[in-house]
Amino acid sequence: MGWLFTRGQTRADLIQRLTKPEENDKTSYRTLAHCTKGNVLWTVQEVVFKQGNPRFEAGVPHRFIGCYLIAPQKNFGWGYKDMEESMHPYHYHCPLTYLDMAPEACPAWREEVRKWHARNSRPIAVGDCWSLVGCKVESVRITSVRPLRGRDCNGTLYRIKRRLLGEKLPADPAASPVQTPLSLPTQAATA
Repeated sequence: MGWLFTRGQTRADLIQRLTKPEENDKTSYRTLAHCTKGNVLWTVQEVVFKQGNPRFEAGVPHRFIGCYLIAPQKNFGWGYKDMEESMHPYHYHCPLTYLDMAPEACPAWREEVRKWHARNSRPIAVGDCWSLVGCKVESVRITSVRPLRGRDCNGTLYRIKRRLLGEKLPADPAASPVQTPLSLPTQAATA
């Protein structure tokens, strides 16, 4: 399915519209939980079909995890692209508590969500050495946790995204403690 935009709609208007209860002759919808992470709106929604259909029994609540990608369109308004768990959205930062609120529709997606949370909840401390995944720089020694920064073996300072952290490396006993210089030393030119 494509994107749906509404002229003049704000981000807050869009989120309210997507999470408010709705009812018509055939169905009723309600949102049990929702949160935004960046431009992704996560929901746990419940739909009740008033008339039976081939997939769902009439009057029986059906819960699912929704993933709405939200974005503005320049000089127009905010819009969304809706997905649900069974579509295996390639976004894995859904709150873990939402997994307990709806029946499983895609085991592979839920496994990726659990892996994402496990990887991003690892403790990181100043002085730790970490390998980096998908980068030209192989490893860094952490100099700051908020924001996450580290220096490579040449002393170059990098801002690091948590998703790039690979494995924690054993501490090098010969390495000196990390110190952040107040100013960078200048190299003297030799003639």
